[in-house]
Amino acid sequence: MTGADLLAWQGVVIFVVVLIAAGVALAVLLRHRRAVAVAQAALTRDDAYRRLAEQTAAEVARLASEVAELRRSMSEVERLMRAVD
Repeated sequence: MTGADLLAWQGVVIFVVVLIAAGVALAVLLRHRRAVAVAQAALTRDDAYRRLAEQTAAEVARLASEVAELRRSMSEVERLMRAVD
């Protein structure tokens, strides 16, 4: 084996090693991007649930106040009916 043949094989080996390293780096980059996309989707979904919970809590508070007002009105009607008897 001559020096030129050895140099050619070294070039092939270096090319293969660089190609494998680039493939691994690309795979890691793609996996990382996918994980970031999944995390962003989860964050968006969590924000939507948080807004829904806030709206629900506000609606429950409004309904509770409405029920309290209805109870007060019913008590007043009952008092008036007792007064009529």
